[in-house]
Amino acid sequence: SASGMFDPSNGSGTATYTYSDANGCENSDTINITVNPLPSIEVSSTNVTCFGASNGTISVSVGAEETYTIFKDAIEVDISNQITFGPGTYTIIAYTSKNNQEEVVCSTTTEVVITQPSQIFVNAGSNKLLTCNNPTATLTGSANTNDQVDLTYLWTTQSGVIDSGANTLNPVVSAPGIYTLTVTSENECEVSDALQVTQDITKPTIVLKAETTELDCYVTSIVLDASESTGGDNFYWKGGEKTSSITVTEPGLYYVLITNESNGCSEVKTITITEDIIKPEVLITGDSELTCETTSITLDSSSSTVQGTASYLWSTGETTATITVTEPNDYTVTVTDSDNGCSTT
Repeated sequence: SASGMFDPSNGSGTATYTYSDANGCENSDTINITVNPLPSIEVSSTNVTCFGASNGTISVSVGAEETYTIFKDAIEVDISNQITFGPGTYTIIAYTSKNNQEEVVCSTTTEVVITQPSQIFVNAGSNKLLTCNNPTATLTGSANTNDQVDLTYLWTTQSGVIDSGANTLNPVVSAPGIYTLTVTSENECEVSDALQVTQDITKPTIVLKAETTELDCYVTSIVLDASESTGGDNFYWKGGEKTSSITVTEPGLYYVLITNESNGCSEVKTITITEDIIKPEVLITGDSELTCETTSITLDSSSSTVQGTASYLWSTGETTATITVTEPNDYTVTVTDSDNGCSTT
């Protein structure tokens, strides 16, 4: 018979077994029981500094003849050779082997949890368009995290211009380019997002035509035509007209302002209309009295002053510079200047 319990928590010891038969004979034997100590293990860890990173650490210290393994999230793949670790639950098992063989005699298990900060959500906002109507734009960035930490903001740009608010969520910008919002937490975690600012400041191309730019006695009105202009929708002339062409009858400086409704950009073009209405200075020479001795008189208007070439029309219907009359009467001549079509009688 055998009786009694051996408590390994008391350490190594002996156990004696005694056997008795029906005749009162008995025999006994003693065995030595060795209790191997549990492996000692010390574990320390550091958490991941920023969301999504894998820079956590696990430091394990075991006894001289002990080894250990590290599993993550109950997946039994030894990753003890890793230098850094991502967030998760890690199981560290330290064990001793029998006579330096692979058979595990004793093991000790512990767990560490490596955490990471909450994710920082950053949105630079929607893309913006600069126009002549809107030469600046206010960007509308946003940032948040579930951790109770302070966040700082910094806008940077490639080829753009930040007028104000570079350290806020809502800067004012005035040039096209890529704008990047970088958000930094207290533990120096950075998250960025970018947007694009484009620009449309294309002005209309004005084509302003006129058959002539000078009013005279031939040309008493001139059509100013901007209908072949491109890139514009609205016309505005000096004087308030809003059509693509106007008719002018007075000399002066005229302009047309054309505006593109989509971007508010305008262009203006001017034209100067002059006037030449200088009339000829008419001079008639010749005697003014017929007598018995003077039965004919030559009337001469060739000394009249004109800018171009003079043409003549006498009241007699003749068209020469001089005429000869033999009858008393009132005679007139109309002299017309070929240069401007103006006449004097």
